[in-house]
Amino acid sequence: MSKIDLRPKKCNLCGGDVIYTSNKIIYGKEYGNGKMYYCTKCHAFVGTHKHEPRKAGGILANYKMRKLRSECHKIFDSLWLGTENFRKERRKKYKWLAEEMGIPVEGCHFGWFNEEELEKALSILKKVV
Repeated sequence: MSKIDLRPKKCNLCGGDVIYTSNKIIYGKEYGNGKMYYCTKCHAFVGTHKHEPRKAGGILANYKMRKLRSECHKIFDSLWLGTENFRKERRKKYKWLAEEMGIPVEGCHFGWFNEEELEKALSILKKVV
């Protein structure tokens, strides 16, 4: 996994120019903090953090990557949501997934994974449900 650019200027997928803009161009109206990074060439995008609207929430993603992220989160979140000490459980599950993927726990974030890493994570997660 390479270093994540939290204020991208070039698309990690196609090398196209990335602009910081309103997410209205995708959704028709603004959602969340209303900001996103958007590739003008391949139209991949990523949202930004609520309290740090200039900080990308991960790497730019195309449709397939966004779908994989969603599938990963659906399974992963079911492993810790609703548990008594959910914050501790979530940390334990990220540590487990990082070990299974052979990556540092600090880099275990679905928003930072490329397509190959998302597919690997999904394969691992599907084995436990």
